[in-house]
Amino acid sequence: MKKLVFLFAMVLVVSMVMAQKTTNLWQSGNGNLADVTQMACASGVDNVINATQSGMTNELNTFQKGYDNTIDLLQNGNGNTADMEQETCDMDYYGHGYNTSKVVQFGHNNQANLSQMETDGNGDDGWFIVDLPERDRSMNVAEAVQSGNRNSYNLDQGREVIRPGNESYLVQSGIGNDADIDQLGIKNYSEIRQTGNSNTADLSQTGSDYWNPIDFTGDTYDESYSWQTGASNNLKVKQTGEVDEQLAESRQLNGSNNKTKIIQVGYTIQNVNSWQGGTSDEIKIKQIDEE
Repeated sequence: MKKLVFLFAMVLVVSMVMAQKTTNLWQSGNGNLADVTQMACASGVDNVINATQSGMTNELNTFQKGYDNTIDLLQNGNGNTADMEQETCDMDYYGHGYNTSKVVQFGHNNQANLSQMETDGNGDDGWFIVDLPERDRSMNVAEAVQSGNRNSYNLDQGREVIRPGNESYLVQSGIGNDADIDQLGIKNYSEIRQTGNSNTADLSQTGSDYWNPIDFTGDTYDESYSWQTGASNNLKVKQTGEVDEQLAESRQLNGSNNKTKIIQVGYTIQNVNSWQGGTSDEIKIKQIDEE
């Protein structure tokens, strides 16, 4: 009897771990609209969205709230828009909240907007510092690829009080593309690669402004790597906050009239490595204690 009870318990645990809310979506044609909402804080299962849209002027709107949120999006065509929002649950004593996003857009005049930014409650929602050691903090990971001209990518990652770790990876190829990335967390990491002319990238990393030995042990940092290949490109990186180290590396190669501006603010280790290879390029670097 004991073996049967144990076996039943194991089956129950496995079924709970594997349970998830899943949406698989395919749309082909022009002017399509898809709206998906997933909420799983009560059940504790994972939220998963897999979406593919092919055509012109298609639109995807998603909202996910749970302990593990995942979205995988492919849009192929021109003038497509994706607005995505991911939030972890307000109360998570068992240790995690993960937001993961993978976005691929092929075509021109496409736009992707992703929010992994959250607002903390006043304590009644269960987010207590003593319940969140380092391994239990939320983690945001966003990956995006845009191929074409005049595409736009906007990303917000972070949390107001219980600061997560943030990772962003972006590749844009074409002309006149734009990227705006904001990260708020204890460990911010960003990679930006833009190939083509007249592209713009604006990155803001804000590190943790508090430290609590019960809540967190380990290094905190703002870390960014940016590559731009082409002419008339613009890069701006700003790192602020009381982290252990700020590191910004940038490369603008094989072009002309490129501009780089890097600002680091804080009482911390600050490192900038910047390369430009072309004509009429411009670099501005500012490393200061406070603004």
